[in-house]
Amino acid sequence: MFSLIKKTEKQTAGAPDDTASAAAIRNAGLASLLAYALFCLLALFVPGADRSWFPPYIALPVSAEDSSGLLVVGVLVLACALSLFFLFFYSLGRTRVTLPPSDGHQDSAARTALLFAAAFNILMIAFPTLLSTDLFDYVRHGRIFAVYGENPMTVPAIYFQHDPFFNLGGWVSTGSVYGPLHAYVSGGLALLSGDGVGASFFVFKTFYIAVNLVNLLLVGRIADRLSPGSRTRAIVFYGWNPFIVIMVAANGHNDILMLAFVLAAVLCYLDRRLMLGVLCLTLATLVKFITLPLLVLYVALMLRQEQGLLRKVRAALLAAGIAVATTLVSYIPFWEGRDTFDYLTRVGNKTGFTIASLASGFVRDALGMPRGATVVLLALPLVAYIAWKMLKVRDLDDYIYAAAVISVFVPLIMFWFQPWYIVLALGLVALRPRGPLFATMLVFSASVIFFDNFWWQSPMRMDMQKLIRVMIVFGPPLMVFAVLKLRHGIPAAWQRFAAWSLEEPGIAGRVRDAGVAAPGQLTATRMALEATAMAVAVAVPAAVVVASSGQLRSLADLLLVKLRLLLPF
Repeated sequence: MFSLIKKTEKQTAGAPDDTASAAAIRNAGLASLLAYALFCLLALFVPGADRSWFPPYIALPVSAEDSSGLLVVGVLVLACALSLFFLFFYSLGRTRVTLPPSDGHQDSAARTALLFAAAFNILMIAFPTLLSTDLFDYVRHGRIFAVYGENPMTVPAIYFQHDPFFNLGGWVSTGSVYGPLHAYVSGGLALLSGDGVGASFFVFKTFYIAVNLVNLLLVGRIADRLSPGSRTRAIVFYGWNPFIVIMVAANGHNDILMLAFVLAAVLCYLDRRLMLGVLCLTLATLVKFITLPLLVLYVALMLRQEQGLLRKVRAALLAAGIAVATTLVSYIPFWEGRDTFDYLTRVGNKTGFTIASLASGFVRDALGMPRGATVVLLALPLVAYIAWKMLKVRDLDDYIYAAAVISVFVPLIMFWFQPWYIVLALGLVALRPRGPLFATMLVFSASVIFFDNFWWQSPMRMDMQKLIRVMIVFGPPLMVFAVLKLRHGIPAAWQRFAAWSLEEPGIAGRVRDAGVAAPGQLTATRMALEATAMAVAVAVPAAVVVASSGQLRSLADLLLVKLRLLLPF
């Protein structure tokens, strides 16, 4: 009790620490603002950039066909990114999770962090190029729907070669793989911006940056309500993250809009507006379908809060009615049967530089299994996790953690991956900025910037490049997550195993059954004996399975040969 009082006094008497933290964040913010300003000027020095469609100070996105400036962009982006990430980690380290001020006003560190985060995002409106051309894909989707009156989900841009946006970006032979809400938003913005390329560039970009500013406010407010005093850390984690600012906000990705609806649903739950939260998550799914598991998990959490079977059934029917009705109404202008999702399935079958793609090649070559089997093997653990969480989710904190885990690992089992797919996970982790997942996403947001940069002109063979890119991008965060989870999980698991070993019948039965007094503590000999028995119990069935399969046996022999070659003796 005395230690708890001391801890509380230390948190409450944190005004000097808060002042120092605010000063450190202010200094780091000024340095970061300068670095972001320099980053915005990079495009002016890119050789070969076409500025014919824009005012003299604006550059078009560098396309794959004109790659003369890509290496320069990559090197300069790396220099800026390293300095910005250093300032980001420094600022995050200076944040404190303290008790809120007694007068109820937001602390100065949180205000400082929020102002600089907003400044970083607003500055990106002036960033005169794009590191991704998805924004112009959004423009084309909007123009196909609002200008030409066609369905962007089934009619690709290849049919509108006269359009001024046809040569900007890629995916001209692919229809929209997003939901109908994306088409509505893009159509409205396309009508607002007209035929001007520069106008569309700024209108779409400004819209998504404005939505990201809303996300900043939501992240800070929700984090402070979940854990009072954590607002500053949450804002710095999300709003100061160079990956969010440079790779997401500056390029106007619609993941920002999807995250806004998810955060709004969390706030609705805190305000006990549960059905409004269902609507928000449905709208998020109608932007990008990846949030569908989060909607299912939210309904499961909502039902757990209801008392009585009748109330649960009524709430489930109402939630299902809201989700289904909203979805049906939104698809009315776009529905063309199975063809509505044809391009979505085609893109889902594409392979890229992902763990799933590597696993698919290994399974196909080593085991002779079809690609569909790889999908099942990778998706099965995630599906099992979602089903388990549906039964076990207890409160909002548990929901946020489970939703963040799902948002991290769903992209890992996909054959197609882009860096901005982790935006949803970053926004959710910002709400509970602690624990192994928090550290994992910090590392992931740094490693993922190497997914595309520096590889376009690489002389490396594609198969080797795929392996190295996957190791660089996905290896560090997965290792951090595994190590931290083991550090948290092994002591608890070891204690449970020790308690089981003392209290439950062991290999030779209870110690008491032999007429000997029970030991006061677990002996190393007994633990080693039972651990060995468990290892044998696992190894024997595994050996039988390997021995009964010719392909697995050949694979085991190959691994043994490679192991012998690696050993010095």
